[in-house]
Amino acid sequence: MAKILRVKGASSTAPAKAEAEPKKVKAVKKDTPPKYLGRVTGLRVMAYQDKLMRENYKAKLTDDELAKLMRAEFPMAAKFTVAHVKGIRSQFNHGKRSSQAGVAPAKFLTEFDDQGNAIVRASAGGGKKPPIKDKTAKVVKMGRKKAEPVEDEEEESEDE
Repeated sequence: MAKILRVKGASSTAPAKAEAEPKKVKAVKKDTPPKYLGRVTGLRVMAYQDKLMRENYKAKLTDDELAKLMRAEFPMAAKFTVAHVKGIRSQFNHGKRSSQAGVAPAKFLTEFDDQGNAIVRASAGGGKKPPIKDKTAKVVKMGRKKAEPVEDEEEESEDE
């Protein structure tokens, strides 16, 4: 026989589905928070990182300071480094974080130094390369074969 449960707002003529028994959850010590739940804020890792990035427009913290905050909030998760912060900021600037739903911020978030000044870095390739003026020079350079040894004419005449 099926159980009939009363649900608020449901009509009394339609029987509600019986709920499945809850799964057993492993016991967690009350003084130890879960690995990916912040100690102070209670936020999950990605939500906390996104919050830090949004607040860093005004706070202007260095990457090292941001990494220290992440390590303090999530001591049992990854050992956050400056490289992690750079990756998070890159994802944030391109709208690739899940909280952004693919929408990049109107203003890119830059890296800041100890005084709160924005650090502007050159691109990894050192900027744009100057254009090649003579296109044939490039083709010749790319198509050059290995130099072959050339015989001297003087040596041949002496042997005869």
